[in-house]
Amino acid sequence: TMDATAMEFEADRFDLAVDKGTADAMMHGASVAGAEVVERMAAEVWRTLRPGGLFLLVSHSALRRPLLGAGASWECLEVRRCRLSAQATFINVLRSKLKGRPIAEAFKDPALLQEAAAEAKQTMRQMAFVEAFR
Repeated sequence: TMDATAMEFEADRFDLAVDKGTADAMMHGASVAGAEVVERMAAEVWRTLRPGGLFLLVSHSALRRPLLGAGASWECLEVRRCRLSAQATFINVLRSKLKGRPIAEAFKDPALLQEAAAEAKQTMRQMAFVEAFR
């Protein structure tokens, strides 16, 4: 394994870097906790990208975007907003309740799982209600 905030790759090695969940996991849901770690990860991504390289980030939160600059010159090519799946919502609720602890710990705590499932269900109802008025 390798620490995403201190990668062992040499500078200017890659043409493309893809993040589909690392930044979201580091920031646990909708909070800004973990922002410093995401900034360090982004700085490492930019360091390892060749000039003109692409950084593709898939995230469920607009809070990530301002953290990706870290001395790099980049442009946002596309932003799409869509409703999260029930599974993604449940995982995000679990992450926020675990406050940075490994997600595997949640599966050892049936009460926490029930609480997270109820909160995710309520969140899905709220998102459906908001979407009805868009």
